[in-house]
Amino acid sequence: TGGSMPPQMLDQTRQRVFDNLVETKLREQEMTRLGLQVSDQEVVEMIQGATPHPIIALYFGDGAGGVDRSLLQNFVENPDAREDWLNIEDYLRQERLREKLDKLITASVRISDADVRAEYTRRNRAVDVRFV
Repeated sequence: TGGSMPPQMLDQTRQRVFDNLVETKLREQEMTRLGLQVSDQEVVEMIQGATPHPIIALYFGDGAGGVDRSLLQNFVENPDAREDWLNIEDYLRQERLREKLDKLITASVRISDADVRAEYTRRNRAVDVRFV
């Protein structure tokens, strides 16, 4: 059958999906524990600021790398698009939360030069193994 996936590939895919779900849940719990929030003003900046989020540029691009502000405004004011707009805002809010958590994690991780050298040596050590 042309559309079936080999069992090993299916298992790997299932494991990846499971790992992603677990990571997402743990990240959400950590964001809540840390009290990370995104203000409405931050979302507005991601939409209308000097450098809008790439998803805004993708959906409301002007063809020259910028944002078509009138197209964006018409979409925001369109009652039929309200649910779609709320989904976009929620996506942007979640993106900013992830960015904040990533920055906190990056800022708190300290790796010494000795740790880097030890890891480099471990990964690049040549091993001569002889079987008797």
